[in-house]
Amino acid sequence: MNKAVMLLIVAVICLYMPAWCANTETTSNAADLTQLSLEDLMNIQVTSVSKKAERLSDSAAAVYVITSDDIRRSGATSIPEALRMVPGLHVAKIDSNKWTVSCRGFSERYTNKLLVMIDGRSVYTPLFAGVYWDMQDTMLEDIDRIEVIRGPGATMWGANAVNGVINIITKNSLDTGGTLATECTGNLAKGIGSIRYGGRLSNNATYRVYGKHIDWDNAVDVDGQSATDEWKQNRRGFRVDWDLADSSSLMVQGDFYSEVAQQGAKLEPTFSIISKDQVDATESDVLAKWTHSPSPLSSTDIQVYYDHTNRVEGAYGEDRNTVDLDFQNRQTLDPRHELVWGLGYRQSSNSLISSQVINFDIPGETTHLYSAFCQDDITLAENRSKLTIGSKFEHNSYTGYEIQPNIRFLWTPQPQHTVWASVSRAVRTPSLAERNAQFNWVGHIFPDGNYYVTQIIGNENFKPEELTAYEVGYRVQPSERASLDWTAYYNVYDNYRSFEPGAPQIVMTPFIYAVIPLTINNLVNVNVYGWEVSGKYNIADNWRLSSGYTYCRLDMSTDPGSADIFSVNNDVYYPHKQFQFQSSMDLAKNFEMDINYYYSGPLIDITFPVPKWSRTDLRLGWKKSETTEISLGIQNLFNNRHKETFATTYEEATYTTRSIFGKLTWRH
Repeated sequence: MNKAVMLLIVAVICLYMPAWCANTETTSNAADLTQLSLEDLMNIQVTSVSKKAERLSDSAAAVYVITSDDIRRSGATSIPEALRMVPGLHVAKIDSNKWTVSCRGFSERYTNKLLVMIDGRSVYTPLFAGVYWDMQDTMLEDIDRIEVIRGPGATMWGANAVNGVINIITKNSLDTGGTLATECTGNLAKGIGSIRYGGRLSNNATYRVYGKHIDWDNAVDVDGQSATDEWKQNRRGFRVDWDLADSSSLMVQGDFYSEVAQQGAKLEPTFSIISKDQVDATESDVLAKWTHSPSPLSSTDIQVYYDHTNRVEGAYGEDRNTVDLDFQNRQTLDPRHELVWGLGYRQSSNSLISSQVINFDIPGETTHLYSAFCQDDITLAENRSKLTIGSKFEHNSYTGYEIQPNIRFLWTPQPQHTVWASVSRAVRTPSLAERNAQFNWVGHIFPDGNYYVTQIIGNENFKPEELTAYEVGYRVQPSERASLDWTAYYNVYDNYRSFEPGAPQIVMTPFIYAVIPLTINNLVNVNVYGWEVSGKYNIADNWRLSSGYTYCRLDMSTDPGSADIFSVNNDVYYPHKQFQFQSSMDLAKNFEMDINYYYSGPLIDITFPVPKWSRTDLRLGWKKSETTEISLGIQNLFNNRHKETFATTYEEATYTTRSIFGKLTWRH
């Protein structure tokens, strides 16, 4: 189907849109879209900013919430695809099973300054400092909301919550009773099926169990040929919720996951020729959380989880066990002060497998993280202004003590206007690989035919990267149908990671080539600045528009004595401009139509340039009955294929192609 035909289809849909809208007003089929008005969205309760429930409009931070219905109507088939809806977040697909998700600069496969959690369980890997996005999933229908903070969240969540926090929160099992089954099939989605069943264990306990399977086809390479990066995964899990006596509740949940994925990778000398590689991964986790709320003025939470991850790729293998314990207490001391404080401990141990690509100096280790935090919300004028002061205190096995304070001010001069400002400090602690690994990064061929390989060498004296962030924001709801959110920021990074070149070394086997060592150090300084604006507008009761624009720039410099010529080019890793647009409309006869448009500016890396790209996703849904829903989705509607980013490690980036799929959802 060519672009002209698709444009014609969209034009016809838009032409008849007003008539469908008119019919909808009389048939009153706009219930889903209007379940949450814009005022409801501004008043939605979020917990990620201050580790307590507060209205989104009262949060002195750049926070955005993806609701369960947003995910359903986006046509997203994975969590990273759903995150494309967040203004200010950069989401790009590397290959069929990998994404880069980042915020306010530094976009790489392992985005090391973004903390991601699922129901409070951190999925940030300390091996490479980042997230394996292919391993983070659940039934999308069971996600209650995704809270995304753009900017530091370290005072509440600790190290590595530097540029942002993503908190994926699933529904209480009380809200997922009965049977739900889904099946999605298309030209790339060879099969995404899931089934969940929920019910009651007793008068005060509910549960659900689920299973999910993904079979995703290959992307294509630069020549349009199969890139052989298909992937399959199976996931099973459960959740149980108890309402206990004396205003307490207990939640226990667990998941087991397995994956087999293919990828192109530069694994053999000369580390520049792409060979095929397979990823085998399993993960199991269990989490328990006890909450006691004797009154609206106080609450106590105790959370503990265990996580086991095993991942083997051609370049390395890791087996990791993590135990995490977290205590938190909230007290309203008087009408002006609300105090939140807590303690935490995490133990993480691993064993490693080395290869020609990545060699670890140690075969494994056990690390400990001790933490405490305290934050006070001070009401300066009731319903008008408040001041928030707090800090995180941590001790980790690599760099010792870290202090991460913040101060936030919020002013509401009128009920529909909110102004906020903040100053925060956050740190990104070194990963194990940055301290104890040698990584043969990429190979090149000299004009005379000789080979050389750039080799990254870890440094045990590598210090944390430090951020001081300045933010200011403004929210306004000028009418019941419109809202606007604007944020500007200026981030100053000290001790940013540099790659210091050393004297070349000659290697004789398996053939003669030169190795150029690049030792990791802290000799780069970075200033990042930009602004983000997003808005929502309800054209009619059954038609909502949303849009967002992001501008981001990086200025990087080196300290005296540094010879780094690589890190100072990091500005090319993140698009300077991004734009997005969503239209959600309820049509007559229980039909829905959703259009999502995404634009990313170019990545102007000299070696791996990525042109600017855009994609349009279309979803048509039909609620056939109270139990059955059918939808048709087309992703990348107007492009046969495009490249969204380049690979920054040994894997090969491929091209995203047009995807057409149908989905059946059945409830009982």
